[in-house]
Parts: sequence; structure tokens; C-alpha cells
Amino acid sequence: MWYITGNYGHEEAIQLADQVKTKLNFNSCLVPSLPLARTVKLEPKTSYLLELPLEDETNENNCAVTYYQVGQMGDTLKLKLVNAIVMRYLDEPFFDNLRTK
Repeated sequence: MWYITGNYGHEEAIQLADQVKTKLNFNSCLVPSLPLARTVKLEPKTSYLLELPLEDETNENNCAVTYYQVGQMGDTLKLKLVNAIVMRYLDEPFFDNLRTK
């Protein structure tokens, strides 16, 4: 699916999309083959662990993805500040430690 805006006519937009697909070697895929993405509401004070097998067993890389759900912050200044502090703490030092140490 493409979204092209600006001074492009219908035929020019199709031509632009075809050029990009060719240059970047994009292949078309069917909608059923796309991964399912959905939002899940987590219950307060619960945690879940989801482990997925590697598709390529010869790949030595791995990753850890962590999601924290805070809920609606609204106009609560204290919650916004606490969230900003936690994110700052987790962002760079965690990444640096994970990748280099």
C-alpha cells in the first residue's frame, strides 16, 4: 500500500511506486501473510514473558524487548515526570550495557 501526496497525477504516482519497488527490490505480499498486530490491555501489577524461537539458528544475535504500560497520564504532572525519569534511566545506560558490556 502506498500513500503518495503532492503534485503527482494518478499515472505518475503509480510510476513512482514502481520505480521505488524496483530500486529497493520490494516484493509484493498478500495481506494474510502479514503478522497480526494488536493491542492488549495488561492487568495492573502483572507481568508476562513471551519467548519466541529464532527463525535462523545460525544467527548469533539476540534481542530483548520490554514494554511498560503506564496507562493514561492525563494532566498528572507527577506521573509524567516519573515516566520521563524512568525512560531516561532505561534508555541509554541500558542499551550501552546490553551492547558493549
